[in-house]
Amino acid sequence: MKKIFILTGEPSGDRLASTVILKLKEKNLDIEYLSVGGYYLNSLGIKSIFDLKEITYIGFTNVLLNIFKIKNKINKAVDEIIKFNPDILFTVDSPDFTLRVAEKVKKINSNIKTIHYVAPQVWVWREGRVKKFKNFVDHFLLLFNFEKKYFDKENIKNTFVGHPLLESNILKTDISNF
Repeated sequence: MKKIFILTGEPSGDRLASTVILKLKEKNLDIEYLSVGGYYLNSLGIKSIFDLKEITYIGFTNVLLNIFKIKNKINKAVDEIIKFNPDILFTVDSPDFTLRVAEKVKKINSNIKTIHYVAPQVWVWREGRVKKFKNFVDHFLLLFNFEKKYFDKENIKNTFVGHPLLESNILKTDISNF
């Protein structure tokens, strides 16, 4: 049996993760899941070690006021991931949370493979971060094809998977009635 730990840091990541996990579940693979997730992953029967609401803060001031709670949750996530000992740590978006956890996990157990869905937007700011990711992310799943060049340049494995909104029918909707 394979084990996957799903790590999200906000509701949108929870939703994105659930679409991937739903596809895996449809294949009837023998996989045990554990997560930091919310409504969407829970609706698939995946247990969360704590609720996303405990780490979702909007605005700089709220983050600052809750920084010690967030650090405690980072440490709890690391401890639970190490205890669960997954084959794959599947991190989704929220790089300030998920990749911080992934980096700590990799230092403790380098055998856990990390796949990150929704690459940090290095093409917008802090392009130099890409080199650092090589140390703790094994593979990136990219929303936009043009992101490949940033990761290819550093020889970091990546796959363009597309943006769910662009793949949906929403762009075909007649908006003249809005």
